[in-house]
Amino acid sequence: MSLDEWNIRHVEPAAWPDPQPSADGGTVARDVDGLPTAPAHRVNRWSPRTLADALFYAGVFHALHRAGGRQVPVAMANTVNLLNANGVIVARPGGAVRAATYHVWDLYQNHLGPVALSADVRSPGRLTAVRQGDERDRRGELRSYPATVPDLDVSATQTTDGRSLRVAVINRHRDTAIRAALTLDGGRLPARAAVTQLSADEVLATNTLTTPDAVSLRDLGTAELADGDYDFPPHSITLLRFDLS
Repeated sequence: MSLDEWNIRHVEPAAWPDPQPSADGGTVARDVDGLPTAPAHRVNRWSPRTLADALFYAGVFHALHRAGGRQVPVAMANTVNLLNANGVIVARPGGAVRAATYHVWDLYQNHLGPVALSADVRSPGRLTAVRQGDERDRRGELRSYPATVPDLDVSATQTTDGRSLRVAVINRHRDTAIRAALTLDGGRLPARAAVTQLSADEVLATNTLTTPDAVSLRDLGTAELADGDYDFPPHSITLLRFDLS
């Protein structure tokens, strides 16, 4: 199975002035006061990627990891695009900047293990309307269905030699940290873990040429996990690396 050209789109009403790229990496400010806010059909290809987009990307990766053990797994999944037009790199005449979503690729490509493990996740969540991609109803509105979305989403991996366990945890909650207890079947987790985190002060934070590291990976050093508990910050992705050797 292959997935081609997946991404997340920022849509807006076609009645708004056409979006124009700003020199700093986003969209030039427009006066939309009094203009309709629906229907939102037009894709703003200059809209900068946000931390919320990065959380969505991570959720896609977790879904792909969970599907790895199926009879017909996903063998290829290409994002669109790599440069500009909602890409992971934003280029302007004055320079280039790594979008918020760039760091998700960095985290999952270079910091997780290559062997996917099953994870049993029990988390609070909320019932919400979930959009079905770019599928529209008869009125032209984006189609959605009610679904329960968990606050925590987990992908567990290990290195090929089995000496290192990597646990990636998404906390989707906008403003609440969630404490979770981590356990390992067949043994106890070490009491210490190296921590790498992708986060920002605000869930809609973006990177610009002026503030290129508003959303970035941060090495938080080593954390002590008393009784296996860890507090996962709101709107964040946290990678815990355990030494099992």
